[in-house]
Amino acid sequence: MQWRIYYEGGATFDDSMGSAAEAPAIGVLSIRQRLDCSHHPSEWLKPEQPGASAIEMAELYWWREDEQAWFRGNLVGFLDQAMHCGAQYLKVGRAVSHAEWERTLTSVSDDPDF
Repeated sequence: MQWRIYYEGGATFDDSMGSAAEAPAIGVLSIRQRLDCSHHPSEWLKPEQPGASAIEMAELYWWREDEQAWFRGNLVGFLDQAMHCGAQYLKVGRAVSHAEWERTLTSVSDDPDF
């Protein structure tokens, strides 16, 4: 498994269930993914260990085929990447109660697949 999306209400979707394009677009609370950015020149994209996972939390998420990774940001960031880097498959974050947010963070951090 390379990535998993965590949704409002406890649902998840990962790459064993379908492609980034097939993942539901609304209600995203977090995305966890394995990153292999050893080829990337930016140090901030390189995980400390190969195969390390990253947890992303934002209002918008998008997939980039060229990086085989999820990115996060705001609408301006998405539009910039869509025009210049081929960002695809926009997913929209969701504001939820503090209790649901805490449950989700626990699920993300304790996920045995990562």
